[in-house]
Amino acid sequence: MLDAAGVVTLPEGSFWDWEVVHWTPAELRLRAGYDLTYHHELELIPAGATLVRCPDMFHDPVFRAPSAAEGAAVAGWLGESPSLLIAFDADGGRS
Repeated sequence: MLDAAGVVTLPEGSFWDWEVVHWTPAELRLRAGYDLTYHHELELIPAGATLVRCPDMFHDPVFRAPSAAEGAAVAGWLGESPSLLIAFDADGGRS
């Protein structure tokens, strides 16, 4: 879900572990949960992902608005500005 500023907001829950389950030009699928060893409680499927730069597994992401530099870098890679850009910081040590 996106808030008014275009930042991803998640439902209530403990989503510590994250994993890229599937990524093709047609679909990006992420799963999340407290401990993916046992099960997951959330799947995030952004439609039409063109470029993905994140590790296969990560922990404790904080979704945020992308910086101007990140937006410019992605526009340079793609040759145009994307209609939606999602950014997050992971493994930041939040408790």
